[in-house]
Amino acid sequence: MDSVGDRTEEMKAEKTVRMVPLTVIIDGKEYRDDDSLDTMMLLREIKNSKTCPRSACPSPEEFMEAYREAYPHETFVICASSKLTGSYNSAALGCRLFLEEHPDAKISVIDSLTATPGSGLIAQYILSLKDRLSFTELTDWIEKFKPRLQTRFVLEDLSFLEKNGRLSRLAAFLARQLKIVPTLKAIEGEIVLSSQHRGVKRALDRLFKEICDDLRKDPKEFLMISYCNCPDRAADLRDRLLAEFRDMKIHIFPTGGIPTLYAGDHGIVTAY
Repeated sequence: MDSVGDRTEEMKAEKTVRMVPLTVIIDGKEYRDDDSLDTMMLLREIKNSKTCPRSACPSPEEFMEAYREAYPHETFVICASSKLTGSYNSAALGCRLFLEEHPDAKISVIDSLTATPGSGLIAQYILSLKDRLSFTELTDWIEKFKPRLQTRFVLEDLSFLEKNGRLSRLAAFLARQLKIVPTLKAIEGEIVLSSQHRGVKRALDRLFKEICDDLRKDPKEFLMISYCNCPDRAADLRDRLLAEFRDMKIHIFPTGGIPTLYAGDHGIVTAY
């Protein structure tokens, strides 16, 4: 996985799940987005910066190094949406170059059309199905599942959207003054506005309703919740969902570096 994807603690401990990290750049300082990155420090740096933080995707050579470590095992590469980052293109190029050296390698590079816990959700399904399906069957299963995958989130901190130009300063100022909190979702790999609410409680209530509506139409086995500096908020959402869907396996975990950048302080991201 690239590090735009969030992983459960079990995945971090799983030797067969490896992360290829991006780099976060804030005021000229570079931070490697691996497990050693302090996300609370990153939040402080983002808040203190007057410029827009940037990210740099891994090079094809970095992906090739991961392929070498995995070879000759079957390898699935889960990249964040190609509409959000260049990781997918980098991983795909690295794959083509690696296959020139090892034409017998089995590598599936996946444009997840999502990010954060959505990538982790795909990884969870791969881990649960890898012993039952062949490499080709599992690759086909993932491609058929991707249009069903839902990613919904609530952002309380709009500073990153303001700094990167996706939200005007006037709109951001009015949102802060009026305590407007949006719910958003991913559609075909792009982030779109779902609804706007006065206050975070109403936004979270709306998120809960949207998730319930989706799951009643299309039940799922797993649901992932990643959170930025708000574990109680994530746990409350999990408990409410478990009361409605008792058999669903729900995982909650903190955001990594790049997801922290996008979610902002007290952000909640869900995938199912």
